[in-house]
Amino acid sequence: MDFPLTTQIDLWFTRLDENLYQPSFLKFLSPDEVRRAEKFRFDLHRKRFIITRAALRSILSLYVKIKPKNIQIQYADRGKPFILSSLQFNLSHSHERAVFAIANQVQVGIDIEKIRSDYKDEVAKRFFSTEEYEAFALLPHSQKVTNFFKIWTQKEALVKATGEGLARLHSLSREVWHIKECFLFTDYTIALATNKIITHLTYWEWTDHDYFPLSPSRSL
Repeated sequence: MDFPLTTQIDLWFTRLDENLYQPSFLKFLSPDEVRRAEKFRFDLHRKRFIITRAALRSILSLYVKIKPKNIQIQYADRGKPFILSSLQFNLSHSHERAVFAIANQVQVGIDIEKIRSDYKDEVAKRFFSTEEYEAFALLPHSQKVTNFFKIWTQKEALVKATGEGLARLHSLSREVWHIKECFLFTDYTIALATNKIITHLTYWEWTDHDYFPLSPSRSL
């Protein structure tokens, strides 16, 4: 299947469980990524890193027609990854899931977080706007958990799209950015940020060197 560069967003995901891992995934990684993998203290974290990078390179290769290992991934000053192409991409991972957003000539940021009860109120107070935090503080605890991660992923997606750090969050104007919740898993929140209105979003899953659509293209 050909993956042309279009104005739609392709949203990919992969599982990060040990059953998916294969030693052959290492052949997709760059020498620097192999060295980074070797530095992980725990085997589970090392395997999750390898799966994520192998999936990213395999997915990118579908669009740029370059072998996964040969794709030159570079990083901006604040760590945003990019390649020398009109292709724009971003990735995020949390626990057993990783997501990747692919677009053409559209700045894009994505974030995924597993919903956990151990969120930090001081984090919300520090990074939420005054209005957001005041509304958040009034919620019952059962709603605070989901609401915290919903707001947090939106903020993370926004700063990842712009390439700025969280410290610049309050100075960014959301008027020129579009943020959308993406629903793939009941126990995770996912947010997508773009600098253009996206009218179509297609979901794909990458697994063990292969891929398949999760749904037809959706009008948003």
